[in-house]
Amino acid sequence: MAWSPDSVLHVANKSSGEILALPDRTHDGEADITIVVAKDFESPHDLEFYNGALYVAEELRVVRLTDANNDGLYETRSVFIDNIAQGAQLGGGGHDTRTIVFDAKNKKMYLSIGSSCNVCREDHRAIIEQYNDDGTGRRVFARGVRNAVGEVRDGGFYGHPFAWGDGRYFDFTVPVGGYRDLLPITAADSALVRTMVRPAALIQAHSALMAIEFPDPSFAAPYRNGAFVALRGSWNRKDPTGYKVVYLRMNADNKSVASIADFFRGFAHNGKAWARPVGLETDARGNLYMSSDAEEQFIAIVSKSR
Repeated sequence: MAWSPDSVLHVANKSSGEILALPDRTHDGEADITIVVAKDFESPHDLEFYNGALYVAEELRVVRLTDANNDGLYETRSVFIDNIAQGAQLGGGGHDTRTIVFDAKNKKMYLSIGSSCNVCREDHRAIIEQYNDDGTGRRVFARGVRNAVGEVRDGGFYGHPFAWGDGRYFDFTVPVGGYRDLLPITAADSALVRTMVRPAALIQAHSALMAIEFPDPSFAAPYRNGAFVALRGSWNRKDPTGYKVVYLRMNADNKSVASIADFFRGFAHNGKAWARPVGLETDARGNLYMSSDAEEQFIAIVSKSR
């Protein structure tokens, strides 16, 4: 999901390959109409507006769209980034989504590329790439990120496939899961793990964190110093986890999390999910929106600013 410069919510429909506009001209919290503004994409996952254009992330490329006559439909498109992960096809990891973020201040774009496997060594996946905002200057910004959807530190290593948290190794003796196949662990592997920095927060594994959204300053006081996180939920865990939106309250230093609390839940009952939170966006009035992309597909206003 992303808001256009004229405050219309746009959504990537991965199953249909379409980009939809959902105008709410009456400001009553319901879309007036659904408009297909662009189509024929290959599993579009993320979209961003930047410098008068709309950028759409597919598995193998990022496409740039423009609307020359300002009618709200995007007639012109060009390939902005091609051959993502050197054209690698989707592997066993199930990570075909791509997340893009523009840094207008520094004129950069970031592209996350999830791993192709559950556990394996690979060079062109499980990374975040950085580009200039004209598509040039590609470089690897961070490594070891199994399937990132947020920002990280320049040059950071985040563990995949060797460790998690602040450098806790996985159990390489377990015969299932693929970790034994990584052996032997080399000196170079160990050196990477030693560079890992303690995370700001830890959430139950398999929760499937999908979006981070910092609240508008107009939100009620308890929610002005933290972030909302959408947890899509587990798919094969014995005891299911996730299926909710949580709030991470930051400490005064804004570098670590003081507490994690459920903000919006109820998407699973007796181990069966009826929706999966995946996207979070804030409108110009400070309202928080959430999308579900599986089971029931919908977009809802989770909470209005005060």
